[in-house]
Amino acid sequence: MDSQIEGHAIVQSAGRAKSRKQIGVALPGDRISGREDYVVKYNQLSLASPRSAHSLMLQMMGTKPGQILDVGCSTGLMAGRLTERGNSVVGIEMDPDRARLAERFCRRVINADVSSGNVFEQLGEAFDVIIFGDVLEHLLNPEDVLRRCKVCLKPGGFVIASIPNIANYRVRIGLLMGRFRYEDEGLLDRTHVRFFTQATALEMVSAAGFRVVERRFSAYRLPRVLLEALPGLFAVQFVLKATPSGIDDCAA
Repeated sequence: MDSQIEGHAIVQSAGRAKSRKQIGVALPGDRISGREDYVVKYNQLSLASPRSAHSLMLQMMGTKPGQILDVGCSTGLMAGRLTERGNSVVGIEMDPDRARLAERFCRRVINADVSSGNVFEQLGEAFDVIIFGDVLEHLLNPEDVLRRCKVCLKPGGFVIASIPNIANYRVRIGLLMGRFRYEDEGLLDRTHVRFFTQATALEMVSAAGFRVVERRFSAYRLPRVLLEALPGLFAVQFVLKATPSGIDDCAA
């Protein structure tokens, strides 16, 4: 049954989570083509790899079930894994076709743009964890979105975000060769509007009023020792777990 939150479509999911084999599989009748097909395949591969950003996010959440808000839930593949673990997941997704695909894995899905309006304030519930999986780099003002999401975070709750590393060695080599060309996927995805190094990612989270309590890194196939020694050079994505600092540095 559909309802509304200040003009944002909300889809209530009456079905239970699908089996593990069904998680991430497009079903007959699904509207997936072009970039949507890439998004599904990327998320499937990411969740299958234990060193991927999505897998690291799952590991950092722990095993205790809770109330999860999946911001930018896309087609619901991450939500499906979370639901399998006994979590109750609410998703926010601005693309209506992807939001419909996410219905099967979420308790409800809000079809809305988190960059505008008061989506977080109007949810009417609080969450133990809020996740931003490959989302913040697509927003013009990710600091503002992070700051506003705190209103629906439970006491003791935390945020987990995966953020691409624009200073990865492959991008640096390209720049040395005079190349900076947007692509359909990856670190130079043409839909990215913000770019972060490790330092600026940490600064953004701090500016939004959060304190990073754990950091992990995803990477290409490299020795772990290189990644741990020089994450700013070798990490593909930074995965950050953060709690409200209690002091909003940008509140003024």
